[in-house]
Parts: sequence; structure tokens; C-alpha cells
Amino acid sequence: MKNIKIGIAGGIASGKTTIAKELAEKYHLQYISFGNVLRNYCQRKHIIPSRKNLQHLGQDMITKYGEKGFMHWIIQNASAVSWEKGVILDGFRHQDVYQEFNQIFPNSILIFCDCSITTRIDRICYRDKISPVEAKKIIEHSSEQKVNNLKNYADFVYTQENSLQSLVEYINSKIQKSLKDTQKLSFLSHQIEK
Repeated sequence: MKNIKIGIAGGIASGKTTIAKELAEKYHLQYISFGNVLRNYCQRKHIIPSRKNLQHLGQDMITKYGEKGFMHWIIQNASAVSWEKGVILDGFRHQDVYQEFNQIFPNSILIFCDCSITTRIDRICYRDKISPVEAKKIIEHSSEQKVNNLKNYADFVYTQENSLQSLVEYINSKIQKSLKDTQKLSFLSHQIEK
């Protein structure tokens, strides 16, 4: 459980960060987000880390490195994270980025936060103190268009109807299964060596 990797996906204002931080605390995981890595990059390059700039920067990085290369760029630029330990990575928006994460960290868990557009617009309006028209533009930005594809790869789709406890129970069962599979593989390889 100490080196578990959990990815969090979902549209902007879908509750990703709230869930990610609650799980990070529950499982004592390092918390990192794509947004934080991009913000730190902005600070180093003296770019104002506005939402608009972050969306454009993320898209520029994907154009420059490709979706799989972008995942490696995130790992390299999240220097404060010890990747051999447990990590929760918040903010997946592209399936190829997640697939590369899962390739690097097999048996990772993907949680997709699903939330109505109306609720998301209300949250953005409240959080950013902007109009619903401006909030809708944020939701419709090109960086948000591929997010729903990740629902097909999710191990668990978290909605407002779910409780955090149901998510925790799911993660615990997934961890237990992974531990049993690891023990079986270890036993089998030990038997083969004899």
C-alpha cells in the first residue's frame, strides 16, 4: 500500500482535487497535480499562472512532447515527488497520458470524477468570481475536450451519489487483490527456481 499510484481524472470543477486530497490523507500518499507542476514551471519561466495560461501551456507541452512524452515531462518536473513511494496524481485529461502512467506504474488505479455541467459551472462561477458564460468557455476549452474518454479507462467512476467510503472500500479491495496477485507470482517464481 505504501507505493500505490492513484490517478484522478475528470473535467474542471468536477471535484477531483477534493477527492484526491482526501485520499492522499487517508492513505498517506504524496499529492501532486498536473496543475501544480505547470504552475511551478510558470514561476521558473516568469509566466503568470492564470487558468488560461495553464490550459495553453499544458496543450503546448502535449503538442511539443506528445501525450506519452508529456507524462514523462510531468514526472521529471515534479522533483519534490519520490515516485518509488505512494503517489496520487490529480488532473488527468488525456487517455494516452494515463495509459503511459499506467505503463510506467502497472496496477495503478484511475478514478474518474463525474459531475454535471451545471454543477461544474456553478463551482467555477463561485470559485473564480466569473459569469456563467465565462465559466462555460473554460469548460469548453480544447484542453477539456478529451477528458470524458478517460471514463472508459477508470477503475471507479465517482459521482455525487457515491460516498467517499464506497471509494475507499473499492481501493482497499483493489489493493488486497494486487497484494494477493503479487504473493502468487512470488510463490510461483520461487517454485520454478526450485
